[in-house]
Amino acid sequence: IIHISHGAGFPDGGLFTPDQFQKGAEPLPGTMPSRGAIEAKPTSDDSFITAKGKQVSKYWDKYAQVLVTNYRDFLLVGTDKEGKQVPLESYRLATDEKSFWPAASHPQTMATEQGEAFVEFLGRMMLHAAVALKVQVTRRIGAAASVAVTPIRRPPLVSLSFG
Repeated sequence: IIHISHGAGFPDGGLFTPDQFQKGAEPLPGTMPSRGAIEAKPTSDDSFITAKGKQVSKYWDKYAQVLVTNYRDFLLVGTDKEGKQVPLESYRLATDEKSFWPAASHPQTMATEQGEAFVEFLGRMMLHAAVALKVQVTRRIGAAASVAVTPIRRPPLVSLSFG
């Protein structure tokens, strides 16, 4: 998890693609995560409530996609066809905190039971992000274009006569 800030505060991490990294372990300086931000809360928190909060909305505005997690629930917040913030998909490792910790104490069993489905969820999540980035860019270009093509209003010409 890499701490980043691009004007929306500090999400807990970013979702980067391999081409965004230099030879070391850090992304190139100033690089915005192409696949969104991560907001992580304690296992006692409800990810679905967190996803509706101001903090996630602020990150969504900046990064177009936010993965909200309490380490047992993973909720992808993205953009619908109208450009509005919506929960897109979720994955649940355990129904509550009480059942999470015993399962987490047996990672091999958890991986055997849920690994394939969880990896599929993560793959879909990263694909959503590619689409979200295109929507965000299109939305921003559209907003800029509407400003750029706003006609200049000039007062009507008045006929002058000299006599």
